[in-house]
Order: sequence, then structure tokens, then C-alpha cells
Amino acid sequence: MMTFEKLLKSGEFVAVYPEIIPGNPLGAKYVARWVLNQPGLLGGTKTYSKDEKVFYYSEVYRDYIPGEVDGKIYVPTIDESLFYKPKKPSIRNKKIFYVGKSSYKEGYVDKENFIEITRTSPAREKLGDLFREAEVFYCFDNSTILIYEAILCGCPAVVIPDGTHRFEDYLNLE
Repeated sequence: MMTFEKLLKSGEFVAVYPEIIPGNPLGAKYVARWVLNQPGLLGGTKTYSKDEKVFYYSEVYRDYIPGEVDGKIYVPTIDESLFYKPKKPSIRNKKIFYVGKSSYKEGYVDKENFIEITRTSPAREKLGDLFREAEVFYCFDNSTILIYEAILCGCPAVVIPDGTHRFEDYLNLE
């Protein structure tokens, strides 16, 4: 059995990098690039080597990739055992918001009366319950799965534009 170290030394492998990793840091013979966001937005470069095979995660990101694209690799990412619409109408008496990778903008949320979701709180297992109890979810981060998890739980999501997506991008989502 070949160890990872031996494989690296041999150079006979394919490395799959997300768009945020520039170049070929593992020195792989073959490189595949999986574009999970707008190239260059969160790091990495905006263009890729002609030797790389380039794939995108969502139709939303296809138009942002210059040059040749080899296809789409879509993997569903939502845990439907946590994020689902309640069987019976529930009392929705909470208001929640998330800033995430974006920045907070005054005038949308009254922080005194809203619950803030962060990357660490509440625990992932509790998020679905919170969305099912919320009357509204304000999201400043335009590129987070939380938007769709809230919607699956029957919670309206209000996306505060941060400049990373166009309205048309949302129409192309899977």
C-alpha cells in the first residue's frame, strides 16, 4: 500500500483544489480546480492554468470563471434531518440574523431584539429548531448555506446585498 508521503513524492496523483488555493502547492501531476465561490473573492486567483481541469459547484459561479470549464460537480450539502418544514404550523416568535463573511449594516436589525447566529453558536444540531421558531432571518452573508436551511424550515430569509451576488445569481441556484 502506498502511503500519502510516497504518493506525494511520486507526483503521480490528481490534486483537487478549491478556488481559494492558488497554484499547485502539493506538486501534483494533474490538477483539478473546484470553484465553490467567485474566483478570487475569498482568496486565490481569478484565473487558472490551462493545464488545470476546472469544475464549478453551482451555476451561479459559472459566469465568473474565465476560460475553459470542464463541467459541474454538485454535491447536496443540506442535512434534511435537521432542516425541514414543521409538520404543523409552529409559533414563530423569534427574529434572527447572521453576518458571517460579510459585514454588519445598520438599519436592518435591532440587535436588542434579534438573536445573532455565529459560526459557533448555536450548535449545528439546534439551528433547524431555531429556524422553525423564527418569523424572519436576516442574512448579511450572501454566500452561506444558512439562507437555504432557513427557507427549508419555513423561515423567510431576507438577504441584505453585500455586492458578491447579483439578483440573477439567485435565480440560477440549484
